[in-house]
Amino acid sequence: MKFLTFVCLVVLLITSSVCDRVIVEEELEPFLSSLEKYALTPNAVVFVVDESGSIGSQTYQDVKHFIHLVARRFSVSSEHSRVAVVSFSDFPRTHLNYIKNTQGSNMCKLLKVVDNMDYIGSWTHTNLAMDAARDILVQARPNANKIIILITDGESNSGYSPVDASQKLKQDGVIIFAVGVANVNTEEVNAVATSKDHIYILKNFDYIKQLNTYLKKETNEVSWDYTPDTSMCDNFCENKTNCCDSHAKCYCGTLSGDYQCVCDAGYQGTGGSNTCHRCLKGTYKSTLEKHECIKCPEHSTTPSEGSFSFADCKCEVGYVMAGNYCKPIECAQLNPPEGGVLIPKNCDHTYGDRCELKCKEGFCPFSCHMATSDADAAVLPWNRSPLPSRQCLETGKWTGEDFYCEKMRCPVLDHPLHGKHDCAGLDFEFGTSCQFECEAGYELEGSSLRTCLINGSWTGTQTVCKGTFKFS
Repeated sequence: MKFLTFVCLVVLLITSSVCDRVIVEEELEPFLSSLEKYALTPNAVVFVVDESGSIGSQTYQDVKHFIHLVARRFSVSSEHSRVAVVSFSDFPRTHLNYIKNTQGSNMCKLLKVVDNMDYIGSWTHTNLAMDAARDILVQARPNANKIIILITDGESNSGYSPVDASQKLKQDGVIIFAVGVANVNTEEVNAVATSKDHIYILKNFDYIKQLNTYLKKETNEVSWDYTPDTSMCDNFCENKTNCCDSHAKCYCGTLSGDYQCVCDAGYQGTGGSNTCHRCLKGTYKSTLEKHECIKCPEHSTTPSEGSFSFADCKCEVGYVMAGNYCKPIECAQLNPPEGGVLIPKNCDHTYGDRCELKCKEGFCPFSCHMATSDADAAVLPWNRSPLPSRQCLETGKWTGEDFYCEKMRCPVLDHPLHGKHDCAGLDFEFGTSCQFECEAGYELEGSSLRTCLINGSWTGTQTVCKGTFKFS
């Protein structure tokens, strides 16, 4: 039975646009899912491959395609998965050990070693191979997951069963995947594996070849290993030499296991001759990948072309970098003054924002003395334009002076000669009323009560105290 599954399960291997076009066998899906948990973690992986007589020469060659498929679930590099390959019949043979020595370790060399493995065809001494894998895993990094992938028909010779050895390995934290091939003894395979999801019985080699080819074609690399041997990339162009651009190098993909010309950081293109071009101003590329240069965050740019680091993205005037974006510089929050309002009401306070002040009726912007001395005296101070405004600068300061509104005042009223006044307040703000009285023997002429109006003038007329005395 088969079913459609999202090959997005194959971590970072293929694009989402083709996820629904790959058919993965129901029996294979949990096995791959279990593998992919370790796709980008530090791992020490030992392939233990049965080359006994019961396997057969043709099956041994077909198994190599499955090793390719499994190996591509990991990113083979010194940073992520360090790999070793052991085959066994009468005795174990170590074909490659990048766990002990990582120099030159990459997926391309691993797959080449696997393809070149010869076949012996003899007894099945599986426990000796598991012991050899244990000895190799001792050399692993302390933080690495220790993984064995055993590929066997499960027909171990008497006295050479791997079950006891596998139990001890699992007790030591080693993760064991078991793949059964040929006329498999499933009882031994099941006993060795960490869990049922770590078991796969390989029957259809043509299907594995097809799936492996498809996934390889759709692989998106996560990292590259540099190779100084440029000849590995010399089959990519017609003249078969210097196929990589002068701003590219030959690398091995840590997932695909293919050699490719990859443009240097700061350049984009396919990597072939004359195809690598500098990242445009305002973009950068910091990694060895096939993707286009990445655009700097909004309100930022690079000083020139060919930038290879996000750090080259500098924010425009008035903005400052906050993590991975440019945020506007902030000024102090403006609050409406007593007797006034800000326009807009919820005036913002970041770079470039402009706030205006409008005083309420009976209040003058800044000073009523200045307001009443203006030429256009017919317009009340709080209705005049343009309104005072302030703008937030790149320095984090506002232009202009602090806003304030002064309450409208009337001219000072002196008390009349031979009289007095009683005013509600001494500052003569609008709304203030003054009551006048004259001394005995004097009569009040004019207004006895005067009130300061909103326009800064007094009601009534001037108050005078005139004597009522008569001389004979």
